[in-house]
Amino acid sequence: AKKDEFIGLASHELKTPVGALSLLSEAVMDASDEPEAVLRFAGRMQIEATRLTSLVQEIIDLSRVQDDDLLDDAEPVAVDDLVAEAVDRCRHQANTKQITMATGTTPDLFIWGNRGQLAAALGNLVENAVNYSPARTRVGIAGRRIAATGGDLIEISVTDQGIAISEKDRDRVFERFY
Repeated sequence: AKKDEFIGLASHELKTPVGALSLLSEAVMDASDEPEAVLRFAGRMQIEATRLTSLVQEIIDLSRVQDDDLLDDAEPVAVDDLVAEAVDRCRHQANTKQITMATGTTPDLFIWGNRGQLAAALGNLVENAVNYSPARTRVGIAGRRIAATGGDLIEISVTDQGIAISEKDRDRVFERFY
């Protein structure tokens, strides 16, 4: 049942960029004698193709998470490395919007997990913080150790000055593709 739900959600999400690419390719064909229109439509096609590529990668990652034991490929992962990778991933867009990326982590923090999945998760959070923040603001990424019963926890926080998630949508944040 979960796999059927997953396939249904994935199919629904893929229809949007695929449909847009189909319409845009028709528009390019119809505008073949208008170079400016062709360039405009081709630019939009590139945006939709990038969106489609991202969706496909997300689906692959989600499928892997569902099918694999997450600790199969677990290893100690340095929080500093994850933060640096997330900042590098978003540096160009942050610079374009004149967003300051501020980092601060306690030295020698490690998380036990799958490095690629941890990097993707933190990278997505930082990317969203940059995407939804106004120009000339600040995005912060910090890591710290928290003492807890049964063993210490590692907290990585991403803060921004963006629009935030509306109250009505907060309960749905962890739904797939929402």
